[in-house]
Amino acid sequence: MKLLFILYSLVFTSMSLSAFHLYLYIPPRVTPTGTLKVAIYKNQKTFLNDKHVYRHHSIPINTHMLKNSIITINLRQLVPGNRYAIALFIDQNKNNKFDRTKILRLPLEPYGFSGNPPIPTYDICQFTYQEDLSLKIKIRTPFK
Repeated sequence: MKLLFILYSLVFTSMSLSAFHLYLYIPPRVTPTGTLKVAIYKNQKTFLNDKHVYRHHSIPINTHMLKNSIITINLRQLVPGNRYAIALFIDQNKNNKFDRTKILRLPLEPYGFSGNPPIPTYDICQFTYQEDLSLKIKIRTPFK
């Protein structure tokens, strides 16, 4: 019985932790140094709410990771068949927050969303996760 439980756990864990490839297109005017902050959301109610992120990842990045203007990130811990949306930014000053201008709240750090919309909403950014999924996100340049 114990062996059966261990086998079941191994199979279930390997199924739910399949690879997820995230390709980030970095425009030439953005220097990809700092920490990539990735937030994954499960529904419209929690989308872009920092207190209700389903999964989050902090990944140190640098220019050595850049190949043909693309950085490839592998993420795990998503369940196949579920819908998600991604918001991310490059924390260039490593203060663990998405910096914005004081008055208009315009971004001061590079950012992006799944679906690459001009204005992010959960409906536009959502995708259905499948095993070995690849997403391409264009990093937008900040206001400076």
